[in-house]
Amino acid sequence: MVSRTWLNKELLTNTEIYLPQVLDEMLFKYHSFYTFCLLAAGMIFFVLSLEEGFYAYQFKQMGWSILNLIVIVGSGHGLLIALYKMRLWFVYTLVCMCLRDVVDHLVSNHVKVGPPMHSLSPKSSLLGYVIGAACAFAFYFVAIDEMLN
Repeated sequence: MVSRTWLNKELLTNTEIYLPQVLDEMLFKYHSFYTFCLLAAGMIFFVLSLEEGFYAYQFKQMGWSILNLIVIVGSGHGLLIALYKMRLWFVYTLVCMCLRDVVDHLVSNHVKVGPPMHSLSPKSSLLGYVIGAACAFAFYFVAIDEMLN
């Protein structure tokens, strides 16, 4: 099933995607019910597949599978919700990092002053890094002032 975090009714309505009533009920109204039915069917299938003499091994494997499912799906779902709710700050942070890198590259290529920073990027210099960081902070304060007003 499609996660309700990313594909929600308001998002589809705002993008003018045609959403029939049947699809609306399948995706949003009964999503939890479908998830429960799949879980119940999996448990029934597990019980039907038990073999005598292998109970301990099979239950151990089921326990590890459920634990992995909880950890992987739960942490991934939490991460998606956090990214969705804070998407502006996520993109904003990426823009600040890219701005610093671009200014560092431009200054380091056009002004040959100072030793190289490190072996990963031999063309970048300390001056380029400092000016890039200053530009990123300036962009930070200008953008925050614009967002708060």
